[in-house]
Amino acid sequence: MQINPIRWANISFCDQQFSYGYKESCIKYLNQLTFCKANPEMASGKAYLIYAELVTSVSGKPYVPYMILIGWTLFALLMALMFTMWKFIQAHFMVIWKILLSQADTNLWSHQS
Repeated sequence: MQINPIRWANISFCDQQFSYGYKESCIKYLNQLTFCKANPEMASGKAYLIYAELVTSVSGKPYVPYMILIGWTLFALLMALMFTMWKFIQAHFMVIWKILLSQADTNLWSHQS
């Protein structure tokens, strides 16, 4: 299974366009379109989806391509935010660690004198 949000959104969008946009029967295009020869009784859009293997299980849901893209965009933003916060916390931890070490070092020297 591929995890490519652009591809899945594109497949879902094509499914929407071809399922509902091209309703003419393939019988009219038997000599013109190769995908109509295999399924002459179908609408040309549906026949093309089968021919190109673009049929999805989310047919009839026009919001799916947009949800995929928005979901992956939010996921990428969340990951970027977490990475930025991790670097921010790590940098502050290092500063605090250096301060604590320098204080411990000065306390060590003051007790030995």
